[in-house]
Amino acid sequence: MKKAVTSAEMKEIDRLAEEEYFMPSIILMENAGRASAEEILKKNKKGKAAVFCGKGNNGGDGFVCSRHLFKNGVKTDVFVLGRCGDIKNRDPLANLKILRKAGVPVKEITSPKDLERLRKNFPYDIIVDAIFGIGFKGKLPENIENIVKFINSAGKRVYSLDAPSGLDATSGKTQGACVKAYMTITFGLPKTGLLKRQA
Repeated sequence: MKKAVTSAEMKEIDRLAEEEYFMPSIILMENAGRASAEEILKKNKKGKAAVFCGKGNNGGDGFVCSRHLFKNGVKTDVFVLGRCGDIKNRDPLANLKILRKAGVPVKEITSPKDLERLRKNFPYDIIVDAIFGIGFKGKLPENIENIVKFINSAGKRVYSLDAPSGLDATSGKTQGACVKAYMTITFGLPKTGLLKRQA
């Protein structure tokens, strides 16, 4: 077994888990989100968490993580980067619906004004970064980059799910802003980019 895998190799492992071993992708997402919450809870039994979620599968992991933090006594607010109505992937959408049924507050960040309001009132103890996962490459869009810069300047303990948003999980390279995580909780196997230091 390899000590670390590229993003493409991890995606192939996930495909095999689903197609060859009949593990539904929503179960893989549930396992990832629950395990990440368990890791966060080891050092944060109470307090308040802000979970920033993208509209893809990493955001889905964040929805699951939020639900498990919430049910274990951590006050949790979820911030979707964009409109919830734009979430199209089956598994994240299902977990968003479950999250809302569980009573976890879900808010949208769709404009600079939303971010500015958050900047003025941010009563959270920890941040969970579930914006982009191991499929990310290149440079963050400007609106997401501004949110990442805010996360980095907030002075809170930050947990990234699978990979810090803005990092190429295969090469370890960044182009512009990248979440500065206190801890990265990666799923399945370590990713090669997490083990490299950018020169």
